Amino acid sequence: MRYLTGWVVVGAWLLGGAFCPAGEEPKQAAELKWAREVASDFFKATAESPTDAAGLLSPELAKSVLADHVNETFLAKICMHGYRDWKITSEEVSPNADEIIFCGVVKAPNNVKYPDADFKLRVAKEPETGRWSIRYMVVRERWPEEKKTDKPDNAKKIIGSWECTKADEGKSEWVGGVLIFRDDGTFETTYEGKTEKGKYKISDRDLELLMTNDDGELAASFAVSKLSDTELVIKTLGKKLVWKRKNPVNSY
Repeated sequence: MRYLTGWVVVGAWLLGGAFCPAGEEPKQAAELKWAREVASDFFKATAESPTDAAGLLSPELAKSVLADHVNETFLAKICMHGYRDWKITSEEVSPNADEIIFCGVVKAPNNVKYPDADFKLRVAKEPETGRWSIRYMVVRERWPEEKKTDKPDNAKKIIGSWECTKADEGKSEWVGGVLIFRDDGTFETTYEGKTEKGKYKISDRDLELLMTNDDGELAASFAVSKLSDTELVIKTLGKKLVWKRKNPVNSY
């Protein structure tokens, strides 16, 4: 069984000058300690199962993370890129002490190709249940600036229409679906009779989609395994999707 190892560097509590009546300090300290445990348990759970880790998210965030075709960028990066060591370097508490922001660094093992990454995690107390949960997180990897070359890059190669022909686990709502990438940074996807639109960003390693629908904005992150003139292979949380080009390069 593999777990993330973590260290916590506790800084000064930023309580906005709020004064706590006698007897409130121990209760507040206990609740804030609990919030730190939520953050710690989240990182430990990502080493075992994204589904278990999602159990510590707020209901709204968990809904988008666990959707079959959507995986929040932060969870996908932590799980797929092999981050196992984590360190909280700063904490900031809201004036009402019902929300806390953790900042820190996650590291991958030496045999993994991904760099260190900075994270920002917001843990909040749900007003109805009193439960602490993760409301927001962002992970930014520390990639060095890449040298420009004359070879075609993924941003040009991905433009066009693609049809999903195969999924690792057989059945997937994506199979038979179509993705259209345009040169203005927008995309459109149709699957199971549904159509979604949004913006995309692609590098040599990652494909990120930001979709806008009735539920708001949802982010999806995929690792790019292969991108040729005829085939696109992407992975998300260990699941592989194979896409075939439907038209000539750089056309829709």
